[in-house]
Amino acid sequence: MSERGPILQLLVSTRAGGGPQHVLTAVLGLRRRGWRFVVAGPGGGPMAGQFRAAGVDMVMLPTDRLRPLTLLRLVRLIRAQGVRLVHSHGKGAGMYGRLAARLVGVPAVHTFHGLHYERYPGPVRAGYLALERRLSAMTRTVVNVSHAQELEGLGLGLFTRDQSRVVLNGVDVARLGAAALERRDARAALGLDLGAAVVGCAARFDEVKRLGTAAELLAVLDEPAGVLDRGSLARVG
Repeated sequence: MSERGPILQLLVSTRAGGGPQHVLTAVLGLRRRGWRFVVAGPGGGPMAGQFRAAGVDMVMLPTDRLRPLTLLRLVRLIRAQGVRLVHSHGKGAGMYGRLAARLVGVPAVHTFHGLHYERYPGPVRAGYLALERRLSAMTRTVVNVSHAQELEGLGLGLFTRDQSRVVLNGVDVARLGAAALERRDARAALGLDLGAAVVGCAARFDEVKRLGTAAELLAVLDEPAGVLDRGSLARVG
């Protein structure tokens, strides 16, 4: 099969998290179908090493900071690599990626991994939403990771219905299944009885994940059922 691409995947973070992991999973899956990728984003996070270990070209760019030189470096990277499409993930990457794609004349795709703007002060929030609306005009397709997010973005005018596509984050079931413990062994590792009811949540400890709400919900359940209380939940992190 002839190689297709390359596509530039532009990240705003290489820290452990759903966004970078989603990109790694997509890149590895599509690479098997003949696509070539270049990944760019800030250094320092553990995901940068995972991309390199997987044999993916990784370029360090401070897309998480406002630096005009970053845009220039990105334009040069796109031209040098012959990039045919720029796919950005996250706010800073979305700004740099779509501006650079417009300057070079290649299509831009942007994925919103959540619309997190509520905590911004009023003027900053208004400025951010205005910027996203302007960037939308430079975007071929906007990917939303849920139907609820799509509806929210449409209501805010961040993209049009024709631009939007909903693509749920994929999960590498085979990889997770190969690493999974048997039920008995997993419960033993957690110190749980075989018959205990268990509620689990897999997420990074970040305010946007609303883990405090999960703790409040757990608190209303009977502790004898084997559910972690607030203190146990904090210790797990």
